[in-house]
Amino acid sequence: MNFSQLLSPYSYGVRIGNWYEDIALEEETLKNYLVKRERSELLCQRVGDLWGTLNAKFELSVSRDGLVHFGDRVMVVNPGGQGVGRPTFSMAMSLPEDAIHDLQNLICADVQSVTGGEFDGVPTTRGSFMIRSCDGSHNGEVLRYGQPFYLSTADGRLFLQSDRVSFRVYAEKSRHCLVNLVSTPSHLTEWKIQPFDPRSRMELEYSAVQANSRIIFTHIKTNQNLSLEEDIIRTAFGTERELSCWSRYDSHRAETEDNHWMILMSVPGDDILPVQVVKDQPCKPCY
Repeated sequence: MNFSQLLSPYSYGVRIGNWYEDIALEEETLKNYLVKRERSELLCQRVGDLWGTLNAKFELSVSRDGLVHFGDRVMVVNPGGQGVGRPTFSMAMSLPEDAIHDLQNLICADVQSVTGGEFDGVPTTRGSFMIRSCDGSHNGEVLRYGQPFYLSTADGRLFLQSDRVSFRVYAEKSRHCLVNLVSTPSHLTEWKIQPFDPRSRMELEYSAVQANSRIIFTHIKTNQNLSLEEDIIRTAFGTERELSCWSRYDSHRAETEDNHWMILMSVPGDDILPVQVVKDQPCKPCY
């Protein structure tokens, strides 16, 4: 029923004015809707497919020796404080709350934001990253403390970046060094891993990085540590925590729990993320 029919003194069944054009327009609208639904071109279908892809279960790399290697697909997780009831957060690619209105351009964008989402123990696509070499190291070689590297998304398209705070570039809530994903690797996308205990960093320098153990994630240019902020950001996936580069120290000049991270992988015999063993199914008898 259009606007002219609402103002008509006659009932809906009485045909007046351009009644045939109105019927044809309604039929054409319904036909276009059915065609788009069949091709999965409706906005609700596209958003559902995107959400399903980003939140799909992702298989991380398996470390047989318990070490991190170049080319491994990992998750970067903040385990929180020891003995504190705070949930575990993982770094993940994020979409703004109004992403539904400009979905196509946002998917193809060269810059994406990252946030800290609550980790439920299941690795997802948007929270998975890959260790990439920036010094000529080959895939399969061991990552060492203090060695520069790139951290890219699982598909290798975007790289984790940070830069010094300026009048135009800063984290939205905390005003610290901004952390985001960009398409071009540079000196701004170089990171390094430091041992968790500051008293043993000189001894462990250039030794192999252990998987599923607490580490300090440091940006090389700013010399600031990846930090999980207390500020809440509303995203398309709900409320999540802001990420920035900012070193936080306690009274003993040791990093606080906001700077504590783990490179999460599947390690045989590990309690944090063990390798899932698939049992052989019994063979059916053939008759």
